[in-house]
Amino acid sequence: MKINITKQNAAALASKDAIKPSLQGCLIDPDNKKAVITNGHALIMYPLKMEKGEEASRAVVPVDIFAPNIKQSESAEYCINGAAVRQDNAGTQEAALINERYPDYESVILYQWRGGPAR
Repeated sequence: MKINITKQNAAALASKDAIKPSLQGCLIDPDNKKAVITNGHALIMYPLKMEKGEEASRAVVPVDIFAPNIKQSESAEYCINGAAVRQDNAGTQEAALINERYPDYESVILYQWRGGPAR
């Protein structure tokens, strides 16, 4: 799968709070073809580009796995299946998955779309 995201962009929005380890990572949601990053206040989604028949597991990956710059990001291929692996023209990098439950981002988006709380 491909994701056009850099480590700098991912780290800028991911939480820095060690009390929320799942928010320090990026949710890979292959069923919805999205990569989701949130710090608990703001949320951004990136499209996943997946080949037909390609399989990937839903997982929370550390933001360090993403390519350090735009040129590498454009050529990077990611594999999420038991571990996060990035392969690009600079080589291969592997990182352990974050073993935490990610928040239900779809409910948050739907709630906000329907109007959310009165302010």
